[in-house]
Amino acid sequence: MNKKKIIFVINGHSFTAKHRLPLINSLLLKGYKIKCVVPINSGAYIELKKNNIPTISWNVSRKGINPLLELLSVLRLFQIYKKESPIAIIHATIKPVIYGTIVSRFTTLPHIINLVTGLGSVFISAGWINKIKRDVICIVYNLIFSYIPQTVIFQNQSDRNYLLDKKRYKLLNAVIIPGSGINILDFPVCKFPDQKKVTFIGRILKEKGVFSFIETAKLVKKKRKDIVFLLAGPLDKGNPSYIEEGMIKKWETNNIIKWIGNVDNILEVYKMSSIVALPSYREGLPKVLLEANLTGRPVIASNVPGCRDVVIHSKTGYLFDLNDNKAFASYILKLIDDEEKMKRIGNAGRNYVKKHFSTEVIIPQIINEIEKLITNKLFLDE
Repeated sequence: MNKKKIIFVINGHSFTAKHRLPLINSLLLKGYKIKCVVPINSGAYIELKKNNIPTISWNVSRKGINPLLELLSVLRLFQIYKKESPIAIIHATIKPVIYGTIVSRFTTLPHIINLVTGLGSVFISAGWINKIKRDVICIVYNLIFSYIPQTVIFQNQSDRNYLLDKKRYKLLNAVIIPGSGINILDFPVCKFPDQKKVTFIGRILKEKGVFSFIETAKLVKKKRKDIVFLLAGPLDKGNPSYIEEGMIKKWETNNIIKWIGNVDNILEVYKMSSIVALPSYREGLPKVLLEANLTGRPVIASNVPGCRDVVIHSKTGYLFDLNDNKAFASYILKLIDDEEKMKRIGNAGRNYVKKHFSTEVIIPQIINEIEKLITNKLFLDE
């Protein structure tokens, strides 16, 4: 066992890799050797390579249910764990957490850290098929949380309660650490734009509240045609909540929104925004709201797990009941012409984020949990 090697196992999405970079870089500075197990040529793979992080290829489908392919994914992880023999393995997102933890049970690698960064679209979407999927995932979580020693880091209290409130998990060290950290220097306070703009930033998905954003834009534009609504973010064709590009183009044609797609320099999007909105169905801990507050932007979000963990209603932004588009619209109209109020709320948000969610605050907490687990096990080995 290599006592300084840590392996990260993540899915192929670029944003997953970006969220892990502050922790990876901090562990590198402490002398750990890091490798990331990631789908080859995925967005995450490209992001990690760009940052010179060593990778190991892993074929896994985000939504695939082909038993043979899923078994091959599990066997590949077993092969990687046996060959690399790290001191600790960190899993993030549902499939890496489930598959990786099960595989670890059949190796001599006991130091497992699972990052539950949200419960995913299957825990939000309606329908009997998704209900079956939820039930199956919960049963599997019950099993891996009950019988395999590990540390599980949740980003908010609601997610922990959803998975853990029915049973005591004797082998589980469950903690709440809000997010993956945000670098304050990357997001300076920005001047408000001359044109009034309300911006949604995120993947273009149903579960992110895109339809609520559209309906709210329609309500606002009945009174104020001068306000621009921006959609900033990529399509996500591998996600069950995927929205067709043709529908987005139709919204543009009807002058409801402007879609600017995926933007590499996200700070430029905050600069062009007056208000940042996230009408999501559920979040782990939404970095977009933290980043927006750091740039001095007031935020408006749905009152759901994750969002309500980072927004203080009427102080750092506003919260509205899920799909209450009239309330959503009223908060936009209440803020959009009062720049002094927007500055006051944005500044309060920036101070709150600096105090509670910066990398200086969050990353040491995560590293402490990792090293606490490693140290305890090493003590037992001796």
